[in-house]
Amino acid sequence: MRALTGLAALAFLALSGCASTTAPATPDDAAGLLAAGCRAEAAQTWRPLGTGDPFTINAVARGPSCPQATAILTVRNPQGDVVWTESYAVAQVMTLADSHQNSPELAQAMAAWIDPNTINLKLTRDLPDWPEGAEAPMAGEFPFYPETFVDRTEYLRMRNTLFPIYCYVQGMESIACLVLEHGRLTKIGVQTFPG
Repeated sequence: MRALTGLAALAFLALSGCASTTAPATPDDAAGLLAAGCRAEAAQTWRPLGTGDPFTINAVARGPSCPQATAILTVRNPQGDVVWTESYAVAQVMTLADSHQNSPELAQAMAAWIDPNTINLKLTRDLPDWPEGAEAPMAGEFPFYPETFVDRTEYLRMRNTLFPIYCYVQGMESIACLVLEHGRLTKIGVQTFPG
């Protein structure tokens, strides 16, 4: 009996030791992993009509490594209010996917990614026309896919009103276009391009 009690005690101690080596990760462990991994940031300014107080555009990327990072794009109005934010997997954005081996490379690529001068679409009039009877607007052979709330009448209204737009690469073969109307940024649609 004494031998059985001793064996039970040894088994308990052995299991206790195993339990301490398989404890789940804590938030502090995750923070340490990110701190040692990829951290990159970039900022740009945007003057929608070429004058006045600028909007600020920021990109912040974090991840255990740069190829595994997530980039968050945020646009703030001149008062500092967030008017647009979206997150993307770095590996799934064309302008970032090939330049994400380390934090300095990624920061440089993000600065180009969010630069409002990188894409030549500045006003809604620069968007492709939507001819009557066509399923969607076309830029050459590449379709523009309006958001579901944007029918042809609404699209042409915005296109003819000459609102400022901000466009950026949002995937491997497309850009997202945001229209600035009455101080609010709204995604109007996605323009495809050859990948």
